[in-house]
Amino acid sequence: MSGAWILNQLYTHSLYQKDPAFDEKLKGMFAGALAFFHSSMTTHNGQPVTCPSISPENTFTDNGQRSAVTYMPSMDREILHDFMENCRALGLDAPVIDQVAPAPDGRVPEWAENYQETEVEHRHVSHLYCIYPSPRVQSDALQAAAKQSLLKRGFGDTGWSLGWKVCLWARLGDGENALSMFAAVGTSVAMGNAQDTVKAAATYVTTAVDDDGIYNAAKHFGLV
Repeated sequence: MSGAWILNQLYTHSLYQKDPAFDEKLKGMFAGALAFFHSSMTTHNGQPVTCPSISPENTFTDNGQRSAVTYMPSMDREILHDFMENCRALGLDAPVIDQVAPAPDGRVPEWAENYQETEVEHRHVSHLYCIYPSPRVQSDALQAAAKQSLLKRGFGDTGWSLGWKVCLWARLGDGENALSMFAAVGTSVAMGNAQDTVKAAATYVTTAVDDDGIYNAAKHFGLV
């Protein structure tokens, strides 16, 4: 899945770069990855799925047995949903992968089956790729389900996981919950157009999103 994830990021980059030579090179890379998925995926209930696969580092219980290996976990579905759409936008013949749907409990499901969770507050939020880093604006129902998933997972965890959760809360438009995690992250950056409460708590306030805020923040911290 990492290859498809990276290609999705490169495709998003291409939308801003608008370089025909880059787009043609990118199409070739997508074509190669698409050929891999054509050869490696199987079908289940008439739909293409990955199998075997896992939801990174997390496990579930099925018939009393703790396991990790399954088919088409939600992270795979969400990455491939975007990947196949990007393929078609580049003129490639790619299958349609349905987007994940909210589960009966109101959350975004982590697996294709209704397995029992073994770690309700597991640090990984891989199944929320559809909210972030996917650039697509999801339905109100899916955004609401993602919020319930985040609330269930809690506000703790390791640094990189906290960073992802901050981005998820921000993508959902909930600056207050993102703010509550800033202290745990250590170094935090607020956009110039953020809420005043967020800017007051941030380590550094950069310029607005439309004024190269991300680039200016990276430059301030010596990252570019």
